[in-house]
Amino acid sequence: MIYYQRLIFLFLFLAGANSMVFGQCTTGVFSNGTNPNPFVPQCNSSKVITSTGATNQYSRVTVVAGYQYNFRSLDASSAYPADIITIATDAATPAVLFSGLNGSSGIYWTATFSGIIRFYTHSTTAGVVNCPSSNLIRQRHVIMAPFQASISKVNSCGNTLTGQYTITVGPNHGWNSTSIITPLTTNNTLTSGNTTIGAALPLSYNITYGGTSVNSGTAGSSNTNAEICPQCPSVVNLNPLVNGTSTWSGSSTLTSLFTGFAYLSTTSPFPAFSYFYPASNSGPVGTYTSPANILGSNSSNKAILVWPSGTTTPTASAQLSPSLYQNGCGAYHFYPTINIDPPVIPTFNSVGAICSGATAPVLPTSSINTPPIIGTWSPAVSNTATTTYTFTPAVGQCANTSTMTITVTPNVTPVVSIAMSPSGPICAETPVTFTATPTNGGTAPTYQWILNGTTNVGTGLTTYTNSNLANNDVVTVVMAANNTCQTGSPATSNPITMTVTPNAIPSVSIAALPSGPICEGTSVTFTATPTNGGPTPMYQWTLNGTNVGTGSTTYTNSSLANGDVVKVVMTSNNACQTSSTATST
Repeated sequence: MIYYQRLIFLFLFLAGANSMVFGQCTTGVFSNGTNPNPFVPQCNSSKVITSTGATNQYSRVTVVAGYQYNFRSLDASSAYPADIITIATDAATPAVLFSGLNGSSGIYWTATFSGIIRFYTHSTTAGVVNCPSSNLIRQRHVIMAPFQASISKVNSCGNTLTGQYTITVGPNHGWNSTSIITPLTTNNTLTSGNTTIGAALPLSYNITYGGTSVNSGTAGSSNTNAEICPQCPSVVNLNPLVNGTSTWSGSSTLTSLFTGFAYLSTTSPFPAFSYFYPASNSGPVGTYTSPANILGSNSSNKAILVWPSGTTTPTASAQLSPSLYQNGCGAYHFYPTINIDPPVIPTFNSVGAICSGATAPVLPTSSINTPPIIGTWSPAVSNTATTTYTFTPAVGQCANTSTMTITVTPNVTPVVSIAMSPSGPICAETPVTFTATPTNGGTAPTYQWILNGTTNVGTGLTTYTNSNLANNDVVTVVMAANNTCQTGSPATSNPITMTVTPNAIPSVSIAALPSGPICEGTSVTFTATPTNGGPTPMYQWTLNGTNVGTGSTTYTNSSLANGDVVKVVMTSNNACQTSSTATST
């Protein structure tokens, strides 16, 4: 059940006063005047307990759990505003049940048990209760609302017309359960010509807010259109935006015992009470819910009155008068405070970026606020484009819309290429360094070099060096990229097929003509025969270690002496060779 701030007369201001007065007191002597002891409030009996009483006295009154009672202290025939009324148990040491300022209309209290209570009156001086007080002439009146009723409310959401209240009557309806005659005679629709469905019949109830009928929109003493009744349409007067809605259940819809109300006050000297009616849940229950068009708090102290249809309705100025009904019956009074709640901003855990094409996230339909805000998101979640989504709270929650942006990161395709140095064909045993160049490799790509498609080589770096390559060897690298969003990883580079030329071994031999021993002065021609000399080898002839000749393939000498040694040194110019010079033997 929703508890609410119910400003019973404890919150009413003294006429023209600028402050409130509170107090409690259980001193004084008993006095019921000439009436029975205890006094029993009834609709067909007088509301006057004693017309010759005084302050510093109490009267004993029989009450029934779940029914509301209006206790008043009067000087002559009008209320005495400064008096304090205290309701207490009927015991040797009374326990205070409720207390408040009499003001212009007394206090309203819902009985929490069936039995006898004490109704005390005391005077005040400068806002302080006189306990005990002197005996000042007072009348004590009590009026009962002879049925059960409760109220719940929804605060206004920000500075908008969204506040509303719901009145529930039953399951105990008192004399209104069957009566169609007394006191349902004044303004009875069946006799006045008004044929509004459900008006002035048993179990029918009228409601006014701030002195105006919530149904017909008129004040005065001729309100006959019921807001709650068995025959009432669900849309009151067929206009829910103006008149609200109504429900009726032939049996109780309550799932627990009928619950009373917590009287909440920051200035009251008493703790908050939570009252539970001991009455059973038998009987019908009806409700009236106002339109959601009330803004802000009940700063003007507007009263909501509920009473059986067909009885006299007071004018706005007489809402708090003692003559709401005949004799000892009165309307149920509520003073709800409809606050202004600031709209809640729904809060959600953030959703991180996703990769394009990944599974789209499912956005939560309830926020992480306490209590959570329920709602829906729009548009539909996309996994291809960065989008801002709007959360719209479900109707009936005081909350603003909220947005969330989900970033969709495009996927990149990793690529790697390799180059060799030196480039082109090489000679056998030439050291070659291969270098990988990544594109979209991420922050820390890794590399695996491969020789001839099957053999893993290298150390995982961006470079790989080999001096033992053979002709037609193939070198590649596989790069594993580490981008957050990528496709095609790992990536394999372009292959490099090696052209390797074997190294030639240059050699040279010489022959003499004539050959063999010669005579002194004989001209001898020496001829060099190269092996792997290259396309244009060069020759250096030597005689006994001294350079001679003209660098051609032949050398002629006619002055040779016995024991002379002739050699040739060939400088070869092969593209690939083990040595660039060779000496004949």
